[in-house]
Amino acid sequence: MKTCYVNVKADTVRNLALRIEEDENDLIVLPVVAPKSVSAPTKKKPNHMFEFVAMVPPDILKDEYQNRAITDYGAFIVMRLPKHMIKPEYLQGQ
Repeated sequence: MKTCYVNVKADTVRNLALRIEEDENDLIVLPVVAPKSVSAPTKKKPNHMFEFVAMVPPDILKDEYQNRAITDYGAFIVMRLPKHMIKPEYLQGQ
């Protein structure tokens, strides 16, 4: 799966964050509110699905950007999975 990277090192995440920061954006770390939903694969939907909610406190945004923040952002999720759950071929050469 090309949109999912397995066995990612902390340096890779750090480098991604630095690239975002170089574009004159600021990074904020948002706590994930309890998952909105979690579902196991089915015949119709073969993927594990995790839907999360992250909340940006309104007091960190300037008044003129309160409504624009939801259309002008970029994000990625770093998720921990125990290595014993992942197929060995996805853990090699990373």
